[in-house]
Amino acid sequence: HYPSRILEGYFNRSYDECRLNALFAEKYHCRYVPEFHLSGQVWFEREVMGVWTEGSKHHPKVVFASQKAKDRVLVDKNGNYRCSTKPFVYNPLNPQVQDMYISVFGELADRLGDCESFDGISSRLMLTWQWMGWNALPGLNWGYGDWTIKAFEKETGIIVPGKAGDPKRFRTRFEFLTGPCLDKWMVWRCERIFAYHCRLRDRIRKAKASAKLFL
Repeated sequence: HYPSRILEGYFNRSYDECRLNALFAEKYHCRYVPEFHLSGQVWFEREVMGVWTEGSKHHPKVVFASQKAKDRVLVDKNGNYRCSTKPFVYNPLNPQVQDMYISVFGELADRLGDCESFDGISSRLMLTWQWMGWNALPGLNWGYGDWTIKAFEKETGIIVPGKAGDPKRFRTRFEFLTGPCLDKWMVWRCERIFAYHCRLRDRIRKAKASAKLFL
């Protein structure tokens, strides 16, 4: 809904509907909070994020351009990618995913920061329809990929069973991390997501100090 330089392939408008909305809100003494819900577009996923699917709608195969692209996607306790209606969702714990989403928010905030009505940006939490995982984890069944486990081990010093390459490693990790290690696993995940949301808020406030992050 605006001429974005970052959301390549999202059918960007040539005119700025968001700024127009902000000016309408200002005219009628209202506050304006645009909401993001990145549902996924083929060009963006493939050419920017390096992830795409092949095969049929009911039997999609997730393809990765590189190991880094694979690290950007969540894996569940059985080694699957599909989440709800999507063949894959992004890993919000991954810094590359976080940096992309923050840059998207920052671009729009910079376009609206001088508008009196601009009150912040909403990041929609919706774990069903077209949700792509940019801003939250979908639950404890998710987050057992190699990259996530390595990050957890590095930051906590806890060694998680389930070696890379073993097809049963995801279930082994899940049982360990939701069993004797549940409290530490939950704290680590929650702290990382909270820090991520703080970064989103801080980027919006670079454009306008009073702006807020809404979830």
